[in-house]
Amino acid sequence: MYDAKLSAIIDRYHSLQRQYPRPPGRWASPEAHRLYHQSQIERFVLAQAACSLVSPGTQARLDAARREIMAQLSLDLRVETGAYVSPPKRPRAIDWHTIQITPEVTSDGRLAGLAVLRPSLRELTDALKAQNVTLRKVFNFSR
Repeated sequence: MYDAKLSAIIDRYHSLQRQYPRPPGRWASPEAHRLYHQSQIERFVLAQAACSLVSPGTQARLDAARREIMAQLSLDLRVETGAYVSPPKRPRAIDWHTIQITPEVTSDGRLAGLAVLRPSLRELTDALKAQNVTLRKVFNFSR
């Protein structure tokens, strides 16, 4: 059962990777951009599922770190740093491996400037690295 599920996840992941190896170009249709974005979200979900099958402790640690950060973000505390982030003229495509919490949070510009404790960020970073090590073995990629 475990091997069949994992095998199906790996097959689907590699299928999406072959079908959408890179973001569509500037002049591609809106449909091509939508399909690429949808494939990245699906690859993110597949990565979470594979990690939870192969290394449940690693995935549980990452999920706990994500919940902690979301709890801090929900407090809506802003920090004035003096820095200003200007939005890009043309938003870039989000790759599945750059999503740290969820696809929705990654693309939500309203969260810019919200305070999160440094130890929580460190834990999230460490948990993402641990997940990356696991996924390298599962999906056989070098990233």
